[in-house]
Amino acid sequence: MTLYVIFPEVLGDGKTKDFPLWFRVGQTVISGGPLYDSPDFLYTPFAAILLAPITVFGKIPFYLLLLLANSLVLWMAVILSQKLAQGDRSMPQWANLVPILITAPLAIENFDLGQPNIILLLAMLIGFYALQRDRPVLSGAAFAFAVAVKVFPIAVLPYLIWRRHWRATASLSIFLVVFLVAIPSPIRGVERNLDELNTWAVAMVGSEDGFGQRESQNWSWKNASIYALTHRIVRPINYFAVSEGSEPAYMNLFELSYDQANLVVLAVAALLGLAFVAVMVPRRHMNPRAYADEIAILICLMTIVSPLARTYYFVWLLFPLTVLVQRIVDDGRPKFRQMGFAALGAIGLLTILAVFKSAQAYGVNTISTLLLAAALAVFMRRPDPEIDSSSRVCVTS
Repeated sequence: MTLYVIFPEVLGDGKTKDFPLWFRVGQTVISGGPLYDSPDFLYTPFAAILLAPITVFGKIPFYLLLLLANSLVLWMAVILSQKLAQGDRSMPQWANLVPILITAPLAIENFDLGQPNIILLLAMLIGFYALQRDRPVLSGAAFAFAVAVKVFPIAVLPYLIWRRHWRATASLSIFLVVFLVAIPSPIRGVERNLDELNTWAVAMVGSEDGFGQRESQNWSWKNASIYALTHRIVRPINYFAVSEGSEPAYMNLFELSYDQANLVVLAVAALLGLAFVAVMVPRRHMNPRAYADEIAILICLMTIVSPLARTYYFVWLLFPLTVLVQRIVDDGRPKFRQMGFAALGAIGLLTILAVFKSAQAYGVNTISTLLLAAALAVFMRRPDPEIDSSSRVCVTS
């Protein structure tokens, strides 16, 4: 995957996608120039500062360092996913490979585009692992890092509050101020950093024309979020608007206004939230297996409730898939194993169908994520009674 990115830069006309943007942003930080003089950069000043040190050696070394870091992070995410899902037990080799193979196209897209979603996944897994080990300060810091790079992981906050992880919640809040204000201010200047934060925040706010500085393309087939999918279903939106040479295409069942569609989105989000609360295991019954199931479902929901959820966001399903495969292997009940394999097969098929733009517009990635969450919920609420679940996890942070 690294060579796939480097070859065009070395032997061709240069790498496209986001790599030149990251390099330019890092150089802008070094030169002290403005970050948001063009609509291309969607991230916080903190994210820009992270890029700056590795741009000083030039483009190709910058690309290599970024890609090698992504490789290391991907490996660590796989290992930590297995650790959270399986504990110290070994699994059949096929069980370790299946989640990697299903999410491999998504990982490739992250490499190709130079996107940080694998890094964000690792940060979230570190946060959940630290929470399990009763290290709430580290947990909150890891979550805050992810939020400070790309804001959508803030969806973890309601979960922390609901489960009464007060110290982790406080840590997240404090470290978010550190990452967004305390670290950038000496580099960019206090007033300038606050102005840039405000510019970034205003640009992220949605409107009928679009959101996240991407305007109408965020209503298109490229966005698999619940937010965009619901809007495409309930109001007339040309989901091929960003595809050159394509005829207009619509999938709406209703013709609601923008404000009415937002009310539908809120209702759908509320139903998902209530469903998640309903399947949560009571605190007194919490154990490592139930904890892994719960955070796997949470990661599924966090992926699709982000206002923007492009295909590469779904690399986050690496962990939920690891948990599902582990449950299939462990469960001794034939009906539950068949259900698990059926869900896994359907998810794999939907992942293949995602190569078609129309299939993405109709929400194949969203459907596969909801199917994955539902399968995990069944295993969590109906565990195999033969499996020992006596060990406890920390629930007091």
